[in-house]
Amino acid sequence: MSTQKASEAGFAALQAARQNRLDFCPDLSQQYASVVAGMRAVFDSGRTKDVEWRRNQLQQFMRGIQENHEAIKAAMDSDLGGPKMRPLFDMAPCMGSAEHALAQLNSWTKPQVMSNDIPIDIQSTFQVRPEPKGVVLNIAPWNFPFSMCFDPMVPAIAAGNCMLIKPSEMAPACAKVIEMIVNKYLDTDCVKVVQGAVAETTALLEQRWDHIFYTGNGVVARIVMQAAAKHLTQ
Repeated sequence: MSTQKASEAGFAALQAARQNRLDFCPDLSQQYASVVAGMRAVFDSGRTKDVEWRRNQLQQFMRGIQENHEAIKAAMDSDLGGPKMRPLFDMAPCMGSAEHALAQLNSWTKPQVMSNDIPIDIQSTFQVRPEPKGVVLNIAPWNFPFSMCFDPMVPAIAAGNCMLIKPSEMAPACAKVIEMIVNKYLDTDCVKVVQGAVAETTALLEQRWDHIFYTGNGVVARIVMQAAAKHLTQ
């Protein structure tokens, strides 16, 4: 079965399961509920709000990419083939985003002091303080496996969030390298990778998230929106 047909088959199975309100595996839902609760407890502790923590994670991410570029190249060649330059095109936006985030981190996290334009109280001031959303989910596609896993992760970390990444099962070699980089270089209390296919994605969507990243076709997008709507997740 080709990658495209396998992907379409997986999407169709996911849609059928959601439409029929099937619970693929109650144990998975319970397991992921525990995982998300643990991540939320870490977020509530304030660890990710520390600017130095964010800086360190971004630096570690860049180090992980630089030290594993051969593994990234081999994984992309195994899963997707294509031109030799394809890994560079896939990873360059992530590295550029990380460099930009590191350069702007202090200004992004600094409270902005604003003057009050209301005539009733012209001498008062107020602050606009950027705050992270919390625990976020990223369901990534197969065709740009590294960039679509890591490109949303960079601003999420820079903003002080925890993230759970679900790589595509249609690019298994890339998914393994993604998990290795996260586990070796990043704070795994705050950034996690879940491998799997339809059952795992369905169980993940049963959880409450503070934000969901999804890139893919419209069929699954509607399923993701339905799951997000139950918790008013953006």
